Amino acid sequence: MAVTGQAQQPWRSGMTPCNEVRRQASDCSEFEVKEASGVDEVWGASQLLTARDSEDMTSIPADDSDAGDANPFLGLGLMRAYSALSADAPLTAIATSDEGVIGMAQVKKDGYVQNLVVKPSSRRKGVASQIICWCATQSRRRGATQLWMHVEPGNEPALNFYRRLGFEVGEEEIYKERRAVRLTKHL
Repeated sequence: MAVTGQAQQPWRSGMTPCNEVRRQASDCSEFEVKEASGVDEVWGASQLLTARDSEDMTSIPADDSDAGDANPFLGLGLMRAYSALSADAPLTAIATSDEGVIGMAQVKKDGYVQNLVVKPSSRRKGVASQIICWCATQSRRRGATQLWMHVEPGNEPALNFYRRLGFEVGEEEIYKERRAVRLTKHL
């Protein structure tokens, strides 16, 4: 299911959780959010992860060239294959535009969101909000009652972004051997 610029219902029980996100997006018609399904889409998402992990978001290839690291591609490719075989597998959401893949995140069946990343030239245009909306919609469809994630303590831009979307900021905890703040939004 793709998310486009059409208004949907608010994040209340039994409804699609996108209306408040729609109001915050400046122009959703410039991109579409959907599940990554093709090799080119998985490759584009993997290049966003590679650039994020190297902390050099300017090195993202502008096209589908052979440039870039294949490790995230292999990981996302395996997840895509797994999701074709199992309803419990994480889903990979991507935002696409004329530029190709401009944003991505993964969401597990229980509503856990990880690896949210948006290309720098596409930030502050509602891309991340729409990806979160897609993740919430898919999580609810799969039976989750909440969307949740971890953010590094002190990452105020991320914490403020999630607060604007109505996430509750929890206490710090240890997640994957690192300190993290747990964020939760009931669906």
